[in-house]
Amino acid sequence: MPKKYTGKGIKRKHSYSLIQGKGTFAEDVDPPRGTFYVSFVRSPFARAKILSIDTSKALELEGVIEVFTGEDFPDVSLGYWMHLPTLMEPRRRPLAIDHVMYNGEPVVAVVAVDQYTAEDAAELVEVNYEPEDPVLDPFEAIANPGKKIFDDMKDNILYTDSYSSTSDLQEIINNCALVIEETYKNGRSTTITLEPRVQIASYDGDRLDIWSTTQYPHVLRTYISEMLDISEGRVRVYALDVGGGWGPKSAVFSDDATVYAIAVKMKATVKWVETRTEDLLTTGHERDQIHKIRAGYNKNGRLVAFYDEMVADVGAGTTFWAEVQPAMVASVTVPGPYKFANYGFDLKAVTTNKAPWSPNVGFGRPIAALVMERTMDMAARKLNMDPAQIRKINLVHKDEYPYKSPSRVVYDSGDYEGGLEKLKEIMHYDDLIKLRNQKRKEGKYLGIGLGVYSEYTAPSSFRLQKILGWEVGGYEKAVIKVSPSGKVTVNLGVMDSGQGHDTVYAQVAADGLGVDIDDVFVYEGDTERDPYGFGSWASRSTVTAGNAVLLAAEKVRKKVLRIAAHSMGTDVEHLEISGGVIRSRKSSKTMTLEEVAKIAYRRSVELPEGEEPEIEEHAIFESPNENTVVSYAWHGVLAEVDPEVGEIRLLKYYVVDDAGVIINPLSAEGQVHGSTIAHGMQQTFHELKYNEEGVLMTSNFWDYIPISTLDVPEVFEIANLESPSTTPGGYKGMGEGGAIGAPPAISNAISDALSPLGIEIKKIPISWEDVWDLVQEKRNQ
Repeated sequence: MPKKYTGKGIKRKHSYSLIQGKGTFAEDVDPPRGTFYVSFVRSPFARAKILSIDTSKALELEGVIEVFTGEDFPDVSLGYWMHLPTLMEPRRRPLAIDHVMYNGEPVVAVVAVDQYTAEDAAELVEVNYEPEDPVLDPFEAIANPGKKIFDDMKDNILYTDSYSSTSDLQEIINNCALVIEETYKNGRSTTITLEPRVQIASYDGDRLDIWSTTQYPHVLRTYISEMLDISEGRVRVYALDVGGGWGPKSAVFSDDATVYAIAVKMKATVKWVETRTEDLLTTGHERDQIHKIRAGYNKNGRLVAFYDEMVADVGAGTTFWAEVQPAMVASVTVPGPYKFANYGFDLKAVTTNKAPWSPNVGFGRPIAALVMERTMDMAARKLNMDPAQIRKINLVHKDEYPYKSPSRVVYDSGDYEGGLEKLKEIMHYDDLIKLRNQKRKEGKYLGIGLGVYSEYTAPSSFRLQKILGWEVGGYEKAVIKVSPSGKVTVNLGVMDSGQGHDTVYAQVAADGLGVDIDDVFVYEGDTERDPYGFGSWASRSTVTAGNAVLLAAEKVRKKVLRIAAHSMGTDVEHLEISGGVIRSRKSSKTMTLEEVAKIAYRRSVELPEGEEPEIEEHAIFESPNENTVVSYAWHGVLAEVDPEVGEIRLLKYYVVDDAGVIINPLSAEGQVHGSTIAHGMQQTFHELKYNEEGVLMTSNFWDYIPISTLDVPEVFEIANLESPSTTPGGYKGMGEGGAIGAPPAISNAISDALSPLGIEIKKIPISWEDVWDLVQEKRNQ
């Protein structure tokens, strides 16, 4: 059936209402009953005993309804859905009891008639602390197990894992012509969503209604039901317009849990709107990994073996539901697009007195790509090879799929070599090399950086449950209905947070059904209205929900044609549908979809024998077994560095992205552009920094500066290379790609620019000050 909409750059349906300020976000919600407001008292210390809490002055303030401490919720814990033999599960409480573990940990919750009174009252709460020296270094945490972060753990190691494809890995590396030994670090950073977290909870003693800025409404409902011991049928979660997800909104933090628990305890409606300072203090902290690697190459530049010793600083534990997965994902992602047989890693996830880890766009893959891509560039320099050439000779070829990587991840499809050649073409790679070399003669420090990654997206239930030990499904369900008036509704369990689901899925459904896209309406974000689903994360929505829509649309189309064939007195194979009109190829007879729907609903006696009334079908899709849908992209950068002041300027930026069959090129390009700038560049240059006392020093936009249009190169070109996945629609995930591909490409460009000085970048984020320090260190040697 020809595709009228798939592959077309259709503008997002909802964009106009959003830019006109007509969107409805959680903060806009005004529940029917009177609403109270919550403000938190947070720990100013990274580690301290709580000696006493005096709430009397706060309670005396007019308008204050109640003040809660951890002792008010003795039975509430934030449980785990991931269970592995080497994963510890320390208790996670809504509010701190007896001691605090990180700067910003919620200690007291104040409830008042309005937000201003709640905030004023929070300042009147007196908490008497006994500060202690914090543990901020993961290696110190390992070496000093007696100084525990969690009382119910034996030491500070939250999780361990080891793997090697061969027992003699180190010997193989030792026997290689070139051995590279390096240590890379990805410092702590966070994502900046347009909308911080908002939680509204309303409980009347029977039903609990939640309005949340969540990426997974159905998962949140199940989790709240378990946490508060309320029947899931009495809990309803609404997610409206969500102003960016990017990982942190697929987590449940202690303050979120506190809001839900307060509503139930008070049998009231309470609302909490996270401030930007709270957001930077506690939300979306991730990365923070150190990788000590050994890599062996032969004399021709072929990668023979790679070993990675990983330490992940997870702070004061992890958050539901991703837990330690960013480290786990990093460990299996390091091999990337390269074909070699010998790989191994040792991984420790370690607790410290920093904010707990939570999911962040890229999810462990940026450091994995950085580790491999920086090593590839170093090997190229030592072997006097072109960086593009050393990559080319190591790539998995497009005729080798399905390919099982040395980390045991199965890749389903791809054309890495084609992507590299396309990148060189749009970059004018050879001309850039000439330009760089000429500028060096003029005393300028220009550098070219390449970066590529492999991202397994939409993991299957098999992989999630059998390999990751996660009680989570990898499938999604789509329900498609044709109404009595012939309009089409699509209901899904994923959640849009800016991706444009209302348009993309409408394109798939319209093509599958043969109707006008304006007659298709997509709904998500209501746990009573929409089918159970696992939400939007891991670049999975298009793969899982998109294919489910495709399959469900095919079922609906077949039913429509069966009814039409019976009514028109012809065979189904003689009919076609386009623009909502069914036509017979053998005669001039036609029927509209509305006419078919009228039969299905209002004149059911005219249905074919055995055909049920109404028009509604559903389909479930997930990747089979352990196979994963692997997407990738090549990034290329031209950068200039001024070693005298450390200034870094990105002059040109190029991306070749392979997301399989592209449903909406306009939306896809926006995803690449936005992810690369807002997350890839942001987290390459800006770091969350703590002082020696464990106090976060970057808790505002003056110190943790958002990337702006002034930081974006004037030349920014994106090209697509479509190698379809093995799914019915050929789709691949791609929303996180920019966050993964940008850090290694930019780091390689900076290193290439500084190569005349013998400087290699081994840590990100990297600031101008960092560059200046490296230059001074080299000059003082």
